[in-house]
Amino acid sequence: MLDVDGHMSSWNYVYNVANPLRLSGVGDLDKDGVADLVLQATTGKVTGWILGTNDTTESSVNINTSSSPWQIRCAGDINKDGVADLIWQASTGQATCWFMKTNGDYRAWVNINTAPTTWKIRCAGDVDRDGIADLLWQAPSGQVTCWFMNTNGTAVSWAYINSGPTTWQVKGVGSASEITF
Repeated sequence: MLDVDGHMSSWNYVYNVANPLRLSGVGDLDKDGVADLVLQATTGKVTGWILGTNDTTESSVNINTSSSPWQIRCAGDINKDGVADLIWQASTGQATCWFMKTNGDYRAWVNINTAPTTWKIRCAGDVDRDGIADLLWQAPSGQVTCWFMNTNGTAVSWAYINSGPTTWQVKGVGSASEITF
């Protein structure tokens, strides 16, 4: 846990993640107000770990299996229903949003847009404070772009944010719209 100044005040061991699993997103999957973990295996299988208030795993839910060119890049509540939605990106640059239900099934999906294959979605967070998660993209040059999203999964507009060193990667957006490298 972090305190208001960003210092670690406590921590809990959640679970040892097996090597073929990759942490792909963090968001409230079951609408209980506690962030949960989204993991994707190298096989494409996606699992949600439902966390309790003490940061221990209460249960898990199988979400889906994707074909190999698609990876979950992040989770964020795009449609403002209180449940984290999954943002996928293919090796072609195509991005898709799955609007999720609390049981791990997706309600619907929508193609977001296609970006150059070198640009990667790094995270989702409410940058403009409208209650809708926005997407942060980063190019190999370090350039960061924010796509401001609609609740239907389409981008309203976009803005260049800034460039960081090419060795830095955006890792998250905080509740007060701080971008973490």
